[in-house]
Amino acid sequence: MPILRPGSFGEAVKTVQEVLWISDYYTGKIDGIFASLTLEAVQRFQLDRGLLGNGVVSEHTWNALSDMPRYVY
Repeated sequence: MPILRPGSFGEAVKTVQEVLWISDYYTGKIDGIFASLTLEAVQRFQLDRGLLGNGVVSEHTWNALSDMPRYVY
């Protein structure tokens, strides 16, 4: 999966937003744009999972997201 960070956009960002929305981390629009609400949701998710809360969606964060209920690539 691609590394995502603020400024990223596309289907992979939508996937992250959807998983975080289902899990009550993300409350914004699922638009595929990695902006401030997505960043905040990713950071909270990372910290809750014992990951570095840097807001960058890389291998460890993707792995944690894939463990979430109802997650689909």
